[in-house]
Amino acid sequence: MRVAILVPSLGGGGAEFVAREWARWLNTTGVDARLVVCGPVDPLLRPDGVQVHSIPDKGFIRRLLAVRRYAASSRVDIILGLMPYFNLLALISQFGRVGGRARVVISGRNVEVPLRKIFGIKFRAIQAIAKICYPFADAYIAISHTVAAEAAALYRIEPKNIYVVPNPATAKVDVRAAHATIKCSRDTLAPQHSLNLVVPARLVEQKRPHIPVLVASEITKHFEHVEVHFFGIGPLESEIQQLAQGCSVSVKFHGWVEAWFEECPPNSVVLLASLAEGFGNVLVEAASVGIPSVVSSRCLGSSDAIVPGLTGELCAGDSVNDYAEAVLAVADLTMNGAESAWLSRFTLESSGNRVLRVLRDVYKKGVRSEIVPLAVELADRSE
Repeated sequence: MRVAILVPSLGGGGAEFVAREWARWLNTTGVDARLVVCGPVDPLLRPDGVQVHSIPDKGFIRRLLAVRRYAASSRVDIILGLMPYFNLLALISQFGRVGGRARVVISGRNVEVPLRKIFGIKFRAIQAIAKICYPFADAYIAISHTVAAEAAALYRIEPKNIYVVPNPATAKVDVRAAHATIKCSRDTLAPQHSLNLVVPARLVEQKRPHIPVLVASEITKHFEHVEVHFFGIGPLESEIQQLAQGCSVSVKFHGWVEAWFEECPPNSVVLLASLAEGFGNVLVEAASVGIPSVVSSRCLGSSDAIVPGLTGELCAGDSVNDYAEAVLAVADLTMNGAESAWLSRFTLESSGNRVLRVLRDVYKKGVRSEIVPLAVELADRSE
């Protein structure tokens, strides 16, 4: 079975990380998994043993034709798209191919309805085209149950073609070593009555990075020292800096750090104030190293990435007071290992096995659908 995973690049976000991990793992199972990316290939991110093919980095038509040619010349059995634009690229590239059509599996990585106002006309246009094209996909992989439910309702994808495959969210984390280190620092090295709010997210409107600053201002009366640590970059950094100065809140900008959990200070609580998430890898990564998290129940997809009372808290509302109360509730939360069985759901092996099952199901359906016309043709010839 030959699978081409279609993503923007080898790095830069969660989908790209998942694509690299899935490709690397699938190859260990005997699947010929390749990565198809736009533009130059970063050699530092190229997974060992995985073929990487580059297509044009500009122009939908040029990319479309490149994917179509590559699928035909390489005899790709399945194209797996990650992210809406690349889902459409994968689907449309196979329209009109009568013989040797690659099966198409698309993927939903985010809850999309709340994002319409933020991302504007281009996002709505892609969504409108997706409503026409998505029902033709051979399978749809959802990052969480919330994303799966939305896809069934919004895109009219049949439930029998929808699979929920958890992200390999613990792949970055050496759970034992990191867990021991964080617990030691939390228990013995932290100044008493201090708290660090950790925000591992891009500094963009969707992630609402101003909320952690306001929460820090709200809870300063409960601690001798509160500091907000941002692990991410984005256009709102200067705005957040000004807000922090106005609120007399201490903030640190660490930039983009892939293994952010290794640089968290003692007595940390992760606060994710996103308007919407399809899942929330950072919530699982935090749990893997013993750091509690707070996220709103209204950040729908994140409900799959947190266990309330065990790895953190889902606050009912979305106000600064709601977040502040939740942070105070988990500030002294210590994980005792009961979460380990839940965390095993997000290992590379568990995630890889699930995506492999999806690909095998789609591949078998494709083989059967091509055998039937051939059998009819042979029967006609015998007459």
